[in-house]
Amino acid sequence: MRSGRPHRVVLRGATLTVLVLLAGVPTGCGSDAPLDAGAPAPGSGAASAAPTQGATSSPALPVPAEIVPALQGLLDRRAAALLARDAPAFARTVAEDPALSVVQGGYFDNLVQLPIADLAFRLVPETLLRDDGTGVPGYWASVEVRLTLDGVDAIPTMSATRMRFVRERGRWVVLRFRDPSWDARTGVRPEPWEIEPIRVREAPGVLLVTDAATPDVESLLRGVTEGLADIGARVPAALASVPDRVVVYALTDPRFLAGFEGIAGVPGGETTVIDALAYGARGDGAALASTRIVLAPTALQQPAFVRDRLVRHELTHVVLARVAEQAAQAGAPVPLWLNEGLAEWLSVQALPPARRLVDPTALAAVQDARAAGTLTMPPGRSFNDDAAAEHYLLSWWVCEWLAATYGDSAPWSVLSSVLDATTTDPEATDRQVVRDLLDLDLDRVARSGADLLAATYAPTTDPGTDPTTDPDTDPGAGTTSDG
Repeated sequence: MRSGRPHRVVLRGATLTVLVLLAGVPTGCGSDAPLDAGAPAPGSGAASAAPTQGATSSPALPVPAEIVPALQGLLDRRAAALLARDAPAFARTVAEDPALSVVQGGYFDNLVQLPIADLAFRLVPETLLRDDGTGVPGYWASVEVRLTLDGVDAIPTMSATRMRFVRERGRWVVLRFRDPSWDARTGVRPEPWEIEPIRVREAPGVLLVTDAATPDVESLLRGVTEGLADIGARVPAALASVPDRVVVYALTDPRFLAGFEGIAGVPGGETTVIDALAYGARGDGAALASTRIVLAPTALQQPAFVRDRLVRHELTHVVLARVAEQAAQAGAPVPLWLNEGLAEWLSVQALPPARRLVDPTALAAVQDARAAGTLTMPPGRSFNDDAAAEHYLLSWWVCEWLAATYGDSAPWSVLSSVLDATTTDPEATDRQVVRDLLDLDLDRVARSGADLLAATYAPTTDPGTDPTTDPDTDPGAGTTSDG
């Protein structure tokens, strides 16, 4: 769903509310400086193995044999100190630089809030690069970070960083914790606890990561907990996989979300126009460790019922992550219209009809295509294009039509049949499944969903109703008015 502010109108039939979803820039409230900003900044290079700009180092300079075990020992002590919550031991792994000490102290404070089951840093020896050009001789190297959150990750998650090591008072220490230019070149996305101070809250089944400016934390935590129970109860047991804990990032600082810019599956590839996303945290061999949720700063400013609907949408993806991953690995991923349609459909089931918001621009586009006879089910390759909002809306109402026509189990029957199908053409699997199940063409089903959408959201012709004051259409306290 796109970011924006609600505008109320009255609709015939059920009294419904329309949400204007405007593309907006997230309003970050955190510091502009990352946690590592206080450390001396390296220059930029052309590749991860290249020397830093202005340095006299060269990959040809020999690396003494004892360096690798010495640096790995340092990294092992660093991990052990974090696991033991031993701040003095961790501080001894950091160079004696006042700004760096503050930054790394913040990193320690962040990490020890997490329910860490296991943590390891592994030096990548082939990336070792001698650097003598900054006045402090030392080495750059890439480091793999293996982190397992208790009750969250099925396997250790894998991430990476690039560190600079120097000798100080006879021991090796970390002088630089991250290299932003290397992150940008390699596509590495720092974790929230590497970017800004975080606060971690826990509730049954939920690990909520916020920052100092996150609003209504108690309400949000309750919304996630109740949403997980709601979605877990609605997804058939044969398809559901409810983790012990779901991680939800609810940060007013937009930088972590911005790290997903351009990634496949983000509508339009633009993180500034989405409210939330679910993503897979990966381990060795890109295996799925867990599915996590990121809420945009704009989502945190929405009325609670809108925000919690966004949460339920993403929780649907979390609960269905296992079957979706299996389908993707088999080479026949769940069609996007079904994947997103189910999430939209489930997200509103806990809401009264008056609060089941739709994007009026998307509504108009679907209605125009319906009237022109050009409406079809959007294919996966174009689902998240500039018309993503109308594709989400249509997919939702196809699921509504399936449930209204054949019963609430019908959308799940379609999903189960898609998962069980064997085909040499994954792009056509959903069309064949729908034809076999319903004896209908998939585009005909799409038009049926659009017909139900049109009937449900037909505008009122009653001139005596003021949509800005009618209590039956007022979505409640906290709603932001246009202008």
